[in-house]
Amino acid sequence: MIKKWQSSEIEELKKLADEKTNKELANMFNVTLDSIEGILNRQKIKRKNRQAHSIVINVKEIEYKIDSNNCWICTSHKANNCNGIAYPRVTRNGKVQTVAKFMFLKYKGQLPEGHLIRHKCDNPLCINPEHLETGTHEDNMRDKVERNRCASLKGSDNPSAKLTEDKVLEIRKLLLNNSRHYVAKLYNY
Repeated sequence: MIKKWQSSEIEELKKLADEKTNKELANMFNVTLDSIEGILNRQKIKRKNRQAHSIVINVKEIEYKIDSNNCWICTSHKANNCNGIAYPRVTRNGKVQTVAKFMFLKYKGQLPEGHLIRHKCDNPLCINPEHLETGTHEDNMRDKVERNRCASLKGSDNPSAKLTEDKVLEIRKLLLNNSRHYVAKLYNY
């Protein structure tokens, strides 16, 4: 249902526009965000302090669980796959970065030029600042070799694996007598 704006509501909106965000205005007038943006545009309501409103963002809080290795396992942000390894990512000030990098910068300070964040614990989901250190790409590659993380892991040994070897064999057997569509439905794909 489209709201019919009363002149008194428009006057109140004009008064509040400089001190409230669009979301706050939408809540106050019990309308959608699109409706507020539409009426502000149609009424040509100018905001003196518009820039302050454009930088107001909702920031998702970073949540984590502590495991037996004292790793802070990020539970609040999605881990995006990067070269077969999933690192939780966060957007702050319009910039996407790993949660580990965000935590390092917040608790330990600046990152030296040409350096990246390395995990002492080898857990890409860990965001514990005490488990993070800086280093060059070469340092990171050396860690990978020394800690035996460079082996090409096949089958269910690969952390990205979605199926076990047994499931693969089961699916291959099913495909001998069934359509791909039928087998995909069985496995919810």
